[in-house]
Amino acid sequence: MKKHLGLFLIASLLFFSCTTNSQISDSLHKEKSFLNFDSPSSVSPEWHFLNSYSYSFDFIISKPRAICHAIKIDLTDPHLKITSYPPVTSFPIKDIKPEFLSKNNDIVINTVPYAQKIKPFTKKNPVGILSTSPLEFSKPLERYCAFWIYSVPDGYRCKIEQTQTAITDEKENNLYCVHGGFWQIIKDGKHIDFKDIKDSRTAVGISKDEKTLYILIVEGEKKSVSKGLSYGECADIFDRLGAFNAMQFDGGSSTTLYISGKNALSYPKNTRLPAFLGFQTAKFDK
Repeated sequence: MKKHLGLFLIASLLFFSCTTNSQISDSLHKEKSFLNFDSPSSVSPEWHFLNSYSYSFDFIISKPRAICHAIKIDLTDPHLKITSYPPVTSFPIKDIKPEFLSKNNDIVINTVPYAQKIKPFTKKNPVGILSTSPLEFSKPLERYCAFWIYSVPDGYRCKIEQTQTAITDEKENNLYCVHGGFWQIIKDGKHIDFKDIKDSRTAVGISKDEKTLYILIVEGEKKSVSKGLSYGECADIFDRLGAFNAMQFDGGSSTTLYISGKNALSYPKNTRLPAFLGFQTAKFDK
């Protein structure tokens, strides 16, 4: 009797799991218009208006199966204000939930790769460069890349440096903030090869004129629903979006995307992290 009951419970759990996964996929399609593509290299973006400075594009890759979210941001739009967490008023750094930041930002993504505990304290400090000018929160690491944001007369400009130690006096003049990442995956239009390891991804790309920012979020925490993508597959998508340079922020369980105050992923997400970028409609001059 116990044996039969155990088998019944296992079968029920499997059935419930499959049903739940199906419901997740169905609900996603009901809430958003997801386009389907055979592979990353076959993606053809259809941008949907979010606000004056941004557009979104949600799609599913069939092989490997992956749920993806892309955002295009016009860095020259006068209504755009970029926010960096932690701000200059936040020292030492405190981990924070993205839900809190989403109250004042239209779009929120995670950035810095990971954090280490500072002994003998329990506080965590990011590993790799993190700075909101003029305050530097964390030192640069040569082996990792970095994402630089500058304030300019007609908005913002962004650059990707393959090493975090690539700093010049020119960059300091109008530097707004810099966030560390892991690896650059496209450099001047050419892909950089990595192992084919699929996971959740947070990545950004920049157009050749540095006036358009592309954000790519790939789900990979529920493998039965979305397996995630490799660095190379993300690079293929950035090619299709229009990026000339691209890089990876922290992925895996850190992958975060909030749009209009809501978690945009298909699974619950509100993990405390040490660094984010936010994009909002400016109510005053930046």
